[in-house]
Amino acid sequence: LKTLQSLISIVTGIDYNLSELARIGERAFNLGRLFNCQEGLTAKDDTIPSRFKNQLEGNNPNKGIFSQKMLDSMKRHYYKSRGWEVETGTPMIRKLVDLGLENYSYCLNE
Repeated sequence: LKTLQSLISIVTGIDYNLSELARIGERAFNLGRLFNCQEGLTAKDDTIPSRFKNQLEGNNPNKGIFSQKMLDSMKRHYYKSRGWEVETGTPMIRKLVDLGLENYSYCLNE
């Protein structure tokens, strides 16, 4: 991370600390999520590819390691840790305010 921090400082001429870089990354990630929500993607679209789901079913040695219920639980936990609505996967207003992105709340279908 220190190497990345140094490279970004060299390229931009701004001496960011790691905390600032993490915040910039979180802002970018949430903007991407807002765009996806605006384009109609929902929590239903946040899933693993079917080829992996096939590994969870049928007659193979990996059967039973994960279940759809477990994957859904993991997704809800992920959304909660991101500050997103657990059921929809959309960023919550308070998360947008915290990141200084409240002007983008129009992207949410409320």
